[in-house]
Amino acid sequence: MMETALVSVSQPHRIALTGSAGAIGRTVGAALRKRGHFVRGFDFQNSADLSESMIGNLVDVAAVARCVADVDTVIHLAATPDVHDFVTHLVPNNIIGTYYLLEQCLAAGVKRVLLASTFRVVAGGMQNGVVATAATPTAPRDYYALSKVCVEQMGKMAAVRGLQVIAARLGWLPRTTRDAQAMAQTRSHRALYLSHHDCRDFFIRVVEGAWPVQTSDTFAIVYVFSGDSECLYDPGPAQALLGYRGTDVFPHGLDFPFTPGADQAA
Repeated sequence: MMETALVSVSQPHRIALTGSAGAIGRTVGAALRKRGHFVRGFDFQNSADLSESMIGNLVDVAAVARCVADVDTVIHLAATPDVHDFVTHLVPNNIIGTYYLLEQCLAAGVKRVLLASTFRVVAGGMQNGVVATAATPTAPRDYYALSKVCVEQMGKMAAVRGLQVIAARLGWLPRTTRDAQAMAQTRSHRALYLSHHDCRDFFIRVVEGAWPVQTSDTFAIVYVFSGDSECLYDPGPAQALLGYRGTDVFPHGLDFPFTPGADQAA
C-alpha cells in the first residue's frame, strides 16, 4: 500500500502529540517524525521514535504548559476511553485535561489544534440510511461520548479566541489482531473502519495542509473513516479542508496481517 502522496516537506513543523504512546499516537507520531517534523510526545509512559518524549498528566497544568511550549501544532489524542467512571476518570482526563490544554495553547501562541473526537457523539441520533454530517445534532449514548461532546464545544470556544481548531470524529482503528477479530464480527464494521494507512494519511494532512479556515470560521468538524461505501459519515469536510478521503476497505491498510474468519493469535 502506497503512503500519502504529498509533496516533500520544505518547512518542518513543531508538533506536540498528546497520547503519543497509544495506538493512534504510535501510528502517526513515527510517521510524522519520519517526514522530518519535530514531534514531542506526551503520555504516561515514554514514546519511542519521536524527537522528544515527556511523561506527564493532563491534569498537571505545568506539565501541559511545557508540552505545548514552542510548537505550532498540537494533536490532542490523550483521553480515557470507553467505559470508565465519569467523575474520577472521564471528567479529569477528558474534560479538565482538554481545558488545560487549550488554555495553555492560547497562552503559548500555538497556531492550530487537532482535537480527537469520536463518531459516537452522534450515535444516539443516527437514522437508518441517513448520512451524518457536521450539522447532525450530537446525541451521545455513553459518558465517554458525552465527554467528547464537551471537548468539541471547548474547541469551538477556543477558536473564537484565536486558535484554529479541527475536531476529528475518528472511526474505529483496530489496535491488535484480536481487536480486528472483534471488529469483523460486528455488523457495522465496514461502515466504521479506519485503517492505519488512512489514519497516517489524515494526520499527515492535518500537519502539512494549509487549513484554509477563514478568520470568521476557525473551527471545523470532520469525520475520519476509511473508504468503504457503506460508511454513513460525511467525508466531504475532511476532503474539502485537508484533501483527505479514505481509500481502504476492511481489512486492507492494517499494520498487521489479518484475514477475516481465520483463527489468529492476538
